[in-house]
Amino acid sequence: MASIQRRSLPRMSHDIAAEYRRTGLAEHATAMGELAQGDPLRAVTASYRRHERIFDAALAESGAKLDCRAGCAWCCHYKVDVRADEALAIVEHVRTRLDAATRERVIDAARRNAATIRALTPAQHMTTNLACCFLVEGACSIYPARPFACRNHHSTDVEMCRAEYESPGRTDLPDSSVPLLKARCGGHREGRQSAVLHSGLDVRAYDLTTAFLDVLDNASASRRLRQGKRALIEAIVVD
Repeated sequence: MASIQRRSLPRMSHDIAAEYRRTGLAEHATAMGELAQGDPLRAVTASYRRHERIFDAALAESGAKLDCRAGCAWCCHYKVDVRADEALAIVEHVRTRLDAATRERVIDAARRNAATIRALTPAQHMTTNLACCFLVEGACSIYPARPFACRNHHSTDVEMCRAEYESPGRTDLPDSSVPLLKARCGGHREGRQSAVLHSGLDVRAYDLTTAFLDVLDNASASRRLRQGKRALIEAIVVD
């Protein structure tokens, strides 16, 4: 593998911790109001739209350049967690936005992946590359409904992504993310999850693949979430 050189990022005067807190508090307040209306799916979709604006603004303000491009899918083999409302959004997208052939393809891939994942220990899962079931012809088939874990992941060095892919579970690689982007978007995610928790809704982290299938196969998931119960019964809880 080619030698890896981390690209230098522009210096910033921001207090990164303060950016994280400020963004998180703002999202917590807004999300609490939306969740009080009783529609978790609509609320998470609105939060995604705010996240996109925060991401774009932080990237422009940082002056950094990302190596993320269509067709680059190193990160689409990582272990991903979702919350129940994110899984609802994914299923809604698959049912209403994908053509029948693509829908069947991703569901079949999800069932194969789930069988593999259930045979792995959590430690093995962390160190096993597995192509995301939503990866179709090198592109994300659920991109508009992708979860926060995917929305927040970004890189200024594609070679670092390749290194992580080739050595899954390795923890000593330099961070190739943009500090301001990581802080604001991470704060946004945490603020929203705090709002979900304080609203009395299920805030468990579930494995992406098994969460998708749980919502797909069980019509009660949305109702259970609104009732403040554990929304996903069959999905693997990861923390």
